[in-house]
Amino acid sequence: MRASKQTATAIVVVLAGNAAGLWLLISGWRLFDASAQFVQRANPAPGRVVAYDRPLTSSAGPLQPVVRFNVNRAESHEFRPRFATVWTGYDIGQSVIVLYDPDNPEDARVDDFWQLWFLAAGAGVFGAGLIVIPLGALGWAFLGRKRTSQGSDSL
Repeated sequence: MRASKQTATAIVVVLAGNAAGLWLLISGWRLFDASAQFVQRANPAPGRVVAYDRPLTSSAGPLQPVVRFNVNRAESHEFRPRFATVWTGYDIGQSVIVLYDPDNPEDARVDDFWQLWFLAAGAGVFGAGLIVIPLGALGWAFLGRKRTSQGSDSL
């Protein structure tokens, strides 16, 4: 009786992990698709990192670069990438390529992997892990139980 309760608990845990993994995979795909559509419609422009801000009001914590770019000679825009990090990644004054939506130049991103694809890739990797690892562990447990019961039957 105890073994069947443990098996049921293990199956519930695996299913919960798989559900979370599936949700992350779907979220990762949506993030990837949104970035791909943005890149497809975006125009490139030269930009420059002009400062670093802290998105939170405290004096410690992650930093967010402030990037300035010009759409044309008269129209200058500034933006902060969508997520901040403890790692600065860019030097103040560094030139970067900016991708911006021509219909809405306020929607802009630095053209690099971390700014365009990191969240989608991270969600995909963690989602796949939450599917594969629990299933593998469950299979390993059942395989070990089967071998143990076969060994005790031969005595």
